[in-house]
Amino acid sequence: MSNINRPLETKAIKLGTPDNRRSASDILDSAIHRDSSCGQQWSARAIVHNSNSNWTICTIGFWSAIVVFMGLVFGCQRVDPMAATEKGQRHVDSNPGESTAVLIVCHGSHSPQWRKSLLAVEENVRGNILNYNHIGALRLAFMEYSEPSIATCLRQFDELGYSKVLIVPLLLTVSSHSFDDIPSIAGLKEDRATAEKLKLEGIEIYQAKAQVDIAPLLDFTDILEKNVIRRVKAMSENPSDEGVVLVAYGDEQYDEEWTHLLEHIGGTLQKKLQIDTCRFAWCGHIARYKSEPTEVAIKQVLEKKKNVILIPVLVAVDEAFQGRIIGGAIKNVDAGERVRYRHDAILPDDNVEQWIIDTCQGDERSDDVSISGK
Repeated sequence: MSNINRPLETKAIKLGTPDNRRSASDILDSAIHRDSSCGQQWSARAIVHNSNSNWTICTIGFWSAIVVFMGLVFGCQRVDPMAATEKGQRHVDSNPGESTAVLIVCHGSHSPQWRKSLLAVEENVRGNILNYNHIGALRLAFMEYSEPSIATCLRQFDELGYSKVLIVPLLLTVSSHSFDDIPSIAGLKEDRATAEKLKLEGIEIYQAKAQVDIAPLLDFTDILEKNVIRRVKAMSENPSDEGVVLVAYGDEQYDEEWTHLLEHIGGTLQKKLQIDTCRFAWCGHIARYKSEPTEVAIKQVLEKKKNVILIPVLVAVDEAFQGRIIGGAIKNVDAGERVRYRHDAILPDDNVEQWIIDTCQGDERSDDVSISGK
């Protein structure tokens, strides 16, 4: 029986609280060659020709030293078997069956800039996470639109022999993606309607051999509040003359939870920054990706305040949202010059990265940190 994040659980929000390096085997291959004509191995030699004397063959130990050095370097580093880049090499963990593989899961986007921001998170947390003795691999997967997909990564983890996978969803709060899609894709939940929807969208479902656990979402922390406060403060000049508009993706099925999240952030702004007027708007599927809800929220604040500070409560920058939808709403408002807006997002944020690192550490300390799918 799957035990997955339930909608009611999200209401209890906790507060206050690839490189191009050659592998050792590549060095060895270049240092030791096999003569195709005689089938004998020979060590690398510096061959010097002197026209006034005989050929002199000087055998040196240079390559041997390089091989030993590289062996020591690579032997002392924890390497991630999934850490493959376009130029890098893939390595196999010495004993993956005793380690946990971590899979950071995000929604996915057609935007290259959006994907770049998420891949940067993976690289930034990699070193710290792989330093934990119980972690053997780290990968980031996109739920849709791009590879690597969740199914692709889970299949690779199985092929490498991992017995446990921790999924860390980089999602703001409960949604159909966190409650239905991701558990179904990972084979933790059987729901015919969700399965048919995923099939129509071309999203593969994969039943992992490993035990798969799903960590809590970002709204179980105060990270979002801190993030929005920092970004508002950066644009605020006179709080008494300012109001804030928060624009988030939203979710039709879990509208109550999303509303609660943004209302709570608005209440925190009032307490911390003395900004007493805050409105929010959806920009995702629930708003049919239209600018109008954002326009309405801006106008509502401008009726009471001299200026509006507009904050996208979105994971990363996607031109379709920060540009066309939000930017379009500002353009359509007559007093657009009274709107202070930066084309930004939640990422980059050191606190988000630290949350991912801490979540992976907590997986070793207590099973309560993750929600088991088996």
